[in-house]
Parts: sequence; C-alpha cells; structure tokens
Amino acid sequence: MTKITLKPGEIAPIKQFTKYEDFVLNMNNFYIHFTNLKEENSPFKVFRQKPCFLRFKNNEIELEKRLTNSITNLTKKKSNYENTKEFRKALPKELFNAYIIMSNLVSINDPDVMDFDNNVNENYLTE
Repeated sequence: MTKITLKPGEIAPIKQFTKYEDFVLNMNNFYIHFTNLKEENSPFKVFRQKPCFLRFKNNEIELEKRLTNSITNLTKKKSNYENTKEFRKALPKELFNAYIIMSNLVSINDPDVMDFDNNVNENYLTE
C-alpha cells in the first residue's frame, strides 16, 4: 500500500508535544481514535472516520492495529471511559508516537480543522 503524505503547505499546524509527560497531561481525547467499539451508535466512530486517522491507518498498519487492540481492551474495562490520571498511565506509550505521526497527517483541507475565521484549531487531535 502506498504511503500517504501531505505537501508542506497542506499540513495544519497542530499542537506539538516534545515530551511524553506533556503529551499525557494534555492529550485529552486523542486515545479515542484507537477505540474500536462495535456498538452501533458509538460516538467514537467519528474519530476513526477523520481523514487524518484514515491516512494514519493506511501508513502505519501495524501500529494502528496494536494501539486499537490495546486501547479498545482498556476502554472496555473502564466505565464511562474516564480520562483519569490512572487511565492515562495505563495507555501504551506508543500513543505518543502515533500523535507525532498523525499530527503531520492533518490537512488544512480536512473538515473541522479550520474555524469560521479561517484559523487552525491546533487542538484538533485532542478534542
């Protein structure tokens, strides 16, 4: 499968984290991209349909499978999918690598990346 890349002018300037610790404290809902619950009306399906996630899934097949398996299993055990400190500590550290990769796969042309004033939502991946 051919890797999908974006041209430099297309990449949205998404918030970057240089340290794992900062990422864990600020990742908010990023992990939901890797939650694949089969429930018909799962609100998490929206995350997995984002163009940047589909690009990531195409480019990083094995990493996406590992993270989805691991995080889906974690969220099945956690009531209400609480994003607590303990829950975040249980998430795989590879999630930080996934964020770094996916942040370079967010296009300024993707839905909801730009606001009405044409500013980039730098928190697009973590909301």
